Amino acid sequence: MLKPSVRWGTKKNDFCHMNELFGPVLSVMCADNLDHAIELVNATGYGLTSGIETLDKREQDYWKDKILAGNLYINRGTTGAIVIRQPFGGMRKSAIGSGKKAGGFNYVSQFMNIDYKETNLYESCSTQFIDQMRSLLTRDTVFNDECELALRHICHFAHWHEVEFLKEHDYSHIRGESNIIRYLSVESVLLRVEEQDELDEILTTVMAIKMIGAKLHISIPKRSKKAELIWLESKQASFIGKEDSISRDDEDELIEMMPKVQRIRFLHPDNVTQNIYEQIASKAIYIASDPFVSHGRLELMHYFIEQSISNSYHRYGNLGIQGLTLEEV
Repeated sequence: MLKPSVRWGTKKNDFCHMNELFGPVLSVMCADNLDHAIELVNATGYGLTSGIETLDKREQDYWKDKILAGNLYINRGTTGAIVIRQPFGGMRKSAIGSGKKAGGFNYVSQFMNIDYKETNLYESCSTQFIDQMRSLLTRDTVFNDECELALRHICHFAHWHEVEFLKEHDYSHIRGESNIIRYLSVESVLLRVEEQDELDEILTTVMAIKMIGAKLHISIPKRSKKAELIWLESKQASFIGKEDSISRDDEDELIEMMPKVQRIRFLHPDNVTQNIYEQIASKAIYIASDPFVSHGRLELMHYFIEQSISNSYHRYGNLGIQGLTLEEV
């Protein structure tokens, strides 16, 4: 609707009439099919909320896998997110920050100084990747203590990766509507290590990034002569994949690389200079600079983006196949 308003000028009795436009504005784009619709949506570069109306589960699953948005709604309205039930937040240009969603269990961690001291926690784990790392690190006696500590950490990380980050969670359990919280791993990480970083923390971080399947680039100070970092360079063929890389960079070269990755990780906030913040401020790039903690549930959050999926599967009280329960005969 049009609402007339009056704005006074600078001179006495001088005023002008203006109009303010209120009300919903609907923009419509025509798509040839579901693939084309997903392509149009993803091409915008934004990704806050997206919705679909379909009873075909094949279409629902395909859409969930392809659409790039933080909150997905199936067969229901796309507004009215509720705390815990549908934690809210977007992706890409619809999000600045870590990807932790407002109204979710992880959100408050952004406003805390978390300090974790290991209490001899050791998770038994055996995966192809960790077995490979164990074989590699136990053969090396130069930094044996650091390697052993990193292996203990990554086993703990692997446990939490499996029980928290690889699973979908529905904390609300509402009859007739599923509200899934799931984690999407970032695709690429720039890890900047500095002279004061501990080797066991560096090794654990490298293994964690590779464990989740992200492309990794490790940046080392250009003139560093620290033995641990030289040793790390010598082992790059064992630690990182063919698509990964490691380089020595000054601060200007480091800043130039930052816009090319999805996540940037420093292992301590003091490692990030004011110049870095000033140079990338206009690019709205998030830097994960919280101090490294050896607890997998906490540290792995740096490498995931949260997504909410709300699905109203009931039809006028009929729960369909979701309402069926199997009974043993």
